Amino acid sequence: VYPVFQRIAEAGGVDDREMWNTFNMGIGCILIAAPEQAEAALSLNENEIKLLRLGEVVSGSGNVLLE
Repeated sequence: VYPVFQRIAEAGGVDDREMWNTFNMGIGCILIAAPEQAEAALSLNENEIKLLRLGEVVSGSGNVLLE
């Protein structure tokens, strides 16, 4: 987490859960692709920007799990 988000949380008395609900916490741009297209999507990186697989969308209880 970038220091700016820690500063916002401390200055505003905002708890971690609310910070994650309000801000993307520095993740940036997100591309969602079907699992079978994930590797092809990652290979589109022509500008050598750091790309990574963040996770997956799965059926669940409707709660967000942050690991």
